[in-house]
Amino acid sequence: MAAQVFAVDPVELRSYGRRAKTRTEHLRLVAQYLGWRPPSTLELKEFDEFLLARAMEHDSPTLLFRLACEYLISARVIRPGPVIVVKRVAHAREQAQRETFARLAHEFTDVRRAAGRRARCPASGAAWRSPARREGLAL
Repeated sequence: MAAQVFAVDPVELRSYGRRAKTRTEHLRLVAQYLGWRPPSTLELKEFDEFLLARAMEHDSPTLLFRLACEYLISARVIRPGPVIVVKRVAHAREQAQRETFARLAHEFTDVRRAAGRRARCPASGAAWRSPARREGLAL
């Protein structure tokens, strides 16, 4: 059927793609034809800024991953591999956590800090700690 659609001899079609470079090059050409492009350094920086802004609003890694993919689709940028996107989402979440703590640090009096050190999660019983404490930074 594909041979008829593309008006190609079926014997030649069987050997198509045996060379990895052929598939890669054709994929690149099709993406280019459709207006998609690989991300530039500037676009990756903008992507990271977008992720940080969303991470300040949402903490769900799944939601952030989905929003990241939607952002890339809307910009017609070819998505990097999923592991790369997951790493960027994780980095944005860490940055958002630090930024949130930095914005609220002035609210922590000595009494509140002491109470925070003793606070425990009701579900697990684990001690709650600020990002700075987990990283060994002084409050």
